[in-house]
Amino acid sequence: MTYTQNTEEQEEDKEFGVIAQIVSFKVTRDRVPFPSVRFICTALQRFVLVSQRTDHRSIYIGSVRILRDLVPRDPLCLLRPARKKCYLYSKWRLAPDGSLSKDYGIPLKYLESMWTSIPYTALHACSLEKAMDDLTQMAKRWFSPEEAYCIPTDPTKLSFWIASKILITDMEKVHLFVMKNVLERLQLEYRLVKGLTKICCRDCNADVGSVSDVFSMNKEGPMGIFVNSRGVAHEIVTLRNLRNVFGFGRPASEMTWFRGYQWTILLCSSCTTHLGWKFTAEEENLEPECFYACTRMAITASAESGPAERAN
Repeated sequence: MTYTQNTEEQEEDKEFGVIAQIVSFKVTRDRVPFPSVRFICTALQRFVLVSQRTDHRSIYIGSVRILRDLVPRDPLCLLRPARKKCYLYSKWRLAPDGSLSKDYGIPLKYLESMWTSIPYTALHACSLEKAMDDLTQMAKRWFSPEEAYCIPTDPTKLSFWIASKILITDMEKVHLFVMKNVLERLQLEYRLVKGLTKICCRDCNADVGSVSDVFSMNKEGPMGIFVNSRGVAHEIVTLRNLRNVFGFGRPASEMTWFRGYQWTILLCSSCTTHLGWKFTAEEENLEPECFYACTRMAITASAESGPAERAN
């Protein structure tokens, strides 16, 4: 497969994809005559398909163009005169990297806005730093203080990491995936998350939980891919509490995804749909004592009064 960095073509009506790194794979021979292979991959780069063909050996070959993520620059970077910049550094003793003043605690951007017609509130609202801070503060609620370091600090990595951890629809994820501008992607993610409050059963729309109860049981975040003993992959989200659900069967510790916890099948009280599993600690010193893991395909997230209004 070949690719080029040409960025002049339009992305409308194009096929998108990712270059993925294979983390692990499993070959099963339960299907005759051909074995089946299952992969767990990590996405590395986005691309748009430019052309495709099949060679004489019936091998599919495609030409792709790697998509760049546009990280917007500070809107004041082209407006600030060099002399005023030096004046600010000497007058207020601010760090050259634009960090907060250790003496006064005043953002450099606030001081620079005094020499422009752009109000600081407008600069702050459309700043990359604010968009990252909004989502980072939200993500910190998923982790313990000791595990908050797992949150990416690079804006591009943060935007894709957040997209993979929040309870949005597949179409919304695709929309975020094809966006070019990192700032716009971060801002849209925050608007989408703010509109989600409750978790419902996908089949009967029964209220089974709250988005505020989402938390992380590992450093990967509250949502991840877990594979059972049969090789079936489940995308699950972990929550502290659920309601209107009941357990089915006896607790089992075999093949558990979380060491030290027993699992019980979890069903919706309204329609008995399989929602996921309840995990209960086998030892007294484990925290939390119990939590829930729902399959992403079995639940939806919505606003308190109904389906959340999606931002365009």
